[in-house]
Amino acid sequence: MVPQTQSASTEETLAQIELAMEHDRTHDSIRGIATIFWGLILAKCFLAQWAVFAYNIPINALIFIWIPSLTFGALCTFIYASVVLKRITNRSLAGRFVRHIWGATLVLIAATTLLGAGLNLFDPMLLPGFFALIVGASFYIHSALNNRLLFKWTAVGWWTGSAWLFYNADENALGIFSLMILCFQVIPAVYLYYLSNTTSASSTS
Repeated sequence: MVPQTQSASTEETLAQIELAMEHDRTHDSIRGIATIFWGLILAKCFLAQWAVFAYNIPINALIFIWIPSLTFGALCTFIYASVVLKRITNRSLAGRFVRHIWGATLVLIAATTLLGAGLNLFDPMLLPGFFALIVGASFYIHSALNNRLLFKWTAVGWWTGSAWLFYNADENALGIFSLMILCFQVIPAVYLYYLSNTTSASSTS
């Protein structure tokens, strides 16, 4: 016969495991929505930038495309995060690593943009290739933490696309990069978001 104290300890351990799994599913859901949202915004911006170059549209893309879109995205993200993150009390070590990985990714992309488009140290049309290389590396590291094969294939997709973008560094690279965002960021995020919500619904039923 199992002692009462041991049984209570086992139940407490199971409750902690369930709570940790629920937190992970919540984080996946939050990250999924943010990934989809920003993927669509960035895909739209790169596609609009391609249209400006391809059709010689006489507008300042930085003022009329990038700044309004990024400001709107940042504002929505701030409001969403301030509401949703209040529900999360415990954050896993893996989740913190993931946050730092993508934070470092944003810093690298910003630095590369400054060097290419700001200081003109290299052809700005090479930027999509560098972006794809950086994002692919981040997805690969993320896959090692979450043990998700989908992210490894996503990283391969980004790296393969980066080789093509470096080889064809012209305005069309902006349109191709927009398509890559949809294929290798938005679609996988939609799939994982659907999978996370399906798993959460089945576990609570």
